[in-house]
Amino acid sequence: FSSSHCSCTPDSEDEVGEFSEKCWSCNARKKKRRSLFCGECKLIQPALTMQSNYFDIFDMPRRFQLDVKVLSKAFQKLQMQIHPDRYQAKSKNEQRFSSENSAMVTHAFHTLKEPSLRGKYLLSMYGRACSESGGTTPNQYLMWVMEMQERAMESPEDDLPDVLCDMEVVAEELASELDNIFDGKREPTAEELDRATDVCQKLNYIHRIEQQILDRMPRTQS
Repeated sequence: FSSSHCSCTPDSEDEVGEFSEKCWSCNARKKKRRSLFCGECKLIQPALTMQSNYFDIFDMPRRFQLDVKVLSKAFQKLQMQIHPDRYQAKSKNEQRFSSENSAMVTHAFHTLKEPSLRGKYLLSMYGRACSESGGTTPNQYLMWVMEMQERAMESPEDDLPDVLCDMEVVAEELASELDNIFDGKREPTAEELDRATDVCQKLNYIHRIEQQILDRMPRTQS
């Protein structure tokens, strides 16, 4: 008598990992490309099967403005399902998939949670990079950087709380521009992507300046 189930339940740790339209264990066809679990046997799937964007992972709309509380709840729910601690007694494949999925979901969460990283990620989805050199003309960007840096580093210590508030206002204004460009209702134009690159670079820099201000402020104030 020969068993017939081995061919559809592979447990070779070196063979499983690339994207497949079918479950690695029961061979059932996946209903969703980004499924964390097989719809039939319910086993965890390889992280590489989740080729969708980070927004899809958390069932969030693909736009700049999002509810961080909703994102955090979705992240916590996923981690409760895929955390490696839940798979210590499972097969080696399941342990590996759990570890890979957990790391990927954590990275996706932190990327979308932080506005500057979220902006960079949205740009990357359209083949744009947010570099440190500035997307505007070098002189314009340099003047803007010098102005922001001067306010952060040369203001008296007692004025730092007000300077920090001013920087937060600038960050909100920049975020509002990204909200309008990446509103999830339409695809941005090439001109809008150019502008989004400039805005994202400035937003990244503002966040660094905010941290510099916090570092200068006494702990009782920060």
